[in-house]
Amino acid sequence: MYLCFIDESQTPPKPGQRGRPPYFIIAGVIIHEAQWHDIANELKALKARPDFNVRGEIKWRFFGPTNADPENSVAHLNQAARDSFRDAMYAILTKRKAVKIISCVSSVEVGYAQAYCNTQDDLYLYTYKTVSERFQYFLQDMERTVGSRQSAVGKWGL
Repeated sequence: MYLCFIDESQTPPKPGQRGRPPYFIIAGVIIHEAQWHDIANELKALKARPDFNVRGEIKWRFFGPTNADPENSVAHLNQAARDSFRDAMYAILTKRKAVKIISCVSSVEVGYAQAYCNTQDDLYLYTYKTVSERFQYFLQDMERTVGSRQSAVGKWGL
């Protein structure tokens, strides 16, 4: 069975809203169940290292130099340490050939220019739809490779 952890970059901006990022992003990490526990244990050990001591949820946006979010779990680290932690976290995922990262980057302006995209929910839906379709294609490819149907579980939040 494969797990797909999916998260979004932020709440999609409303149509015409100014001052928000020009892109809305949804990404997923596909992990086979046999590797999940090892990855979780490695991430837990990385967070507990004395040079990092990271507690709480990790969001990719927390690594930005100007992120002052009160819930930022890496706020106590200087930028060099944030970069080092992020690189180590990414290495835990990418050292495994079976782990796949999928994403969809939607231009907010172009999205809202489409006749079918009129609300924040529409922008979210069509961005999410692309990622979920790629996950389904991945499962179909694996089914052809291994010769048997592949099961899947989706999970929000990384």
